[in-house]
Amino acid sequence: MATCSVTVCSNEVHSQGLCNGHYQRKRKGRDLETPLKLIKQGENRVTNPLYTTYRGMIDRCCNPGHKYFSYYGGRGIKVCERWLGLDGFSHFIADMGPKPKGMTLDRKNNDGNYEPANCRWASRTTQQINQRISQVNTSGFRGVHWFKNANLWQVYIDFKGKRKNVGYFKTKEEAIRARVDAELERSFNNTN
Repeated sequence: MATCSVTVCSNEVHSQGLCNGHYQRKRKGRDLETPLKLIKQGENRVTNPLYTTYRGMIDRCCNPGHKYFSYYGGRGIKVCERWLGLDGFSHFIADMGPKPKGMTLDRKNNDGNYEPANCRWASRTTQQINQRISQVNTSGFRGVHWFKNANLWQVYIDFKGKRKNVGYFKTKEEAIRARVDAELERSFNNTN
């Protein structure tokens, strides 16, 4: 087993004679001689299962080249100072705790920043309920849109990862009422 060519590192080689952590640093033009920050003894950032979640959050908000930047950093969503910099990842872990199975990082207020008071671990269902309304939504209500082919308002709801068509309605008011009723029914079914 070959080890990283950086003198202060003994991790296994990933590419170009460097471990994964130092290889990533080299790609980003960062200093290679500073030791990788250890999260737990014997575990570096790259092998910690939370690092992918953390890195995704940073990239969405800070990297204009990221495919989702326009939905996050591009519309003003930031990552708090505590979660940035050399100790940012360890602070993120301390604030968020371990990631429960089946959960993902979610912001309670979708227009708010990534910070301890606004972040939580949430299920996909909770995130679907919490997501912001699409910019192309003509009704102003999630799950209600004008279906031009039928000249009716269509209502749908996402439940347990599947989209369910609630129906088609002549007026926007009827459609909104049907959507609210479907949400109440979904909430009732989630508690039983």
